[in-house]
Amino acid sequence: MDIDIEEMLKKPYMVMDILPYRVPENSEGQYASVENYFRSLPQKEVITRKYTDIILKLNCYYDICVSYGYSEEWSDNPAPQEFADAVMNRKINSVRILIPSADMMIDIDRDDTYAVVFGEDEEVLKLLEKLAAAEGLFMWKP
Repeated sequence: MDIDIEEMLKKPYMVMDILPYRVPENSEGQYASVENYFRSLPQKEVITRKYTDIILKLNCYYDICVSYGYSEEWSDNPAPQEFADAVMNRKINSVRILIPSADMMIDIDRDDTYAVVFGEDEEVLKLLEKLAAAEGLFMWKP
């Protein structure tokens, strides 16, 4: 599969996150402490599982192509257990998911509490918003 990742990264994007919108720089809260809490085990595993489940549910509606660890190797519609095992594997820090029919990409980095959704297909974005909400996550534009 010939994929121009640089072009995908230039597309408009949304953030799928544990928070409903970006925390302002002058926030009075404890953003750094709270983020560190969610980035530690076992909370990190819970968040990664949520993203895994969202992608598996998305794959019920759309074909996906997956690249693990920023590899140039892509797997078309991996078996659900294979995908879950790979994403939950602590040795793999990043996963890229392409939705070819919608010209979209989702970037998940295990070190972050958010995922980035590149592309503008309204149908896919509406579905992702519903799937994220079902997992207690939010979609927002930066």
